[in-house]
Amino acid sequence: MLSMRHRFLVIVAAGLFGAGGAVGLACSSDPSPTDPGGKDATVSEGGGSVDAGKDQEVGGEDAGKPEGGGCSPAKGACDLVLQDCPDKDGLKQECVPRTSGATISTVCQKAQASQLLPQGRACCPNAAGGNPCLPGLSCIGADCVDGGQPSGRCSPYCCPGSDSLCGASAPEGIAGSCDVRLVSGKAEIAYVCSYKERCKVFGVEPCKTAGSACVIEDKNGTSSCQPNFNPPPALAHQPCGAGTNKDCADGMGCFSTADGGGECLWFCHTPNSVVPFDAGALDGGPGKGGCPVGETCSGKLNAAEFPGWVSVCL
Repeated sequence: MLSMRHRFLVIVAAGLFGAGGAVGLACSSDPSPTDPGGKDATVSEGGGSVDAGKDQEVGGEDAGKPEGGGCSPAKGACDLVLQDCPDKDGLKQECVPRTSGATISTVCQKAQASQLLPQGRACCPNAAGGNPCLPGLSCIGADCVDGGQPSGRCSPYCCPGSDSLCGASAPEGIAGSCDVRLVSGKAEIAYVCSYKERCKVFGVEPCKTAGSACVIEDKNGTSSCQPNFNPPPALAHQPCGAGTNKDCADGMGCFSTADGGGECLWFCHTPNSVVPFDAGALDGGPGKGGCPVGETCSGKLNAAEFPGWVSVCL
């Protein structure tokens, strides 16, 4: 029986806020060691998870302070969630993380002229002018490629367990979730919000956002679009997760292997099961409810975490 660990997206900050307010981001995932072919296995979807069972331990005793600040591991002159920096010389300041060797702290920094986009708006994390989002927000997502469509969102810092500061994306109105953890090396910085478009698996209702995968979230089959932070995504039976910094392509999950790595496998429509949408929409090909030639829809998933009509191709 294959089981899933519900993930938090983990963003590795390659370059924390500097004088220009820009931040370089990549996504990391960490599937748990299992055998996808038989015994209990764990799937880490899309952007992945790190340190199973520890994602909620951010900030120690302060982690239970939603919206009141004090929940971010990075501490210093200001609070990332509260954004409590005073104006200086009549100019707006924002609270940002700053590194000094292995130490991460927070400092007040003058807002830049480039910071114009509001909360929830699409943005390019690698914008040439630095952080494109309003003071107190970070542009979270994959880098825009060759002048392509914005792939990130202007996201506020937040406290895990509370989504109220996230608001909604603009103009789509997608509700935000406090489920993205920023880290630098092994050091935790803070949480920020993500904005996930709803979808239906097997290509029945695909994601409209480029570079996203339709991910199953619970046993009811609730699904949302979650971004691939390091394109191109890994394909079937290619390595994924920790050590590769790769998410799987749409329609797949990253399953742990016996050697501690990860492998992308296709999700499929469990034979003779009823789907909560028109089964005629499934064409039976890989990613459309079926499996590649030579594989069968025989990998059973944990019923407490997945609907019975979803299995894995083996």
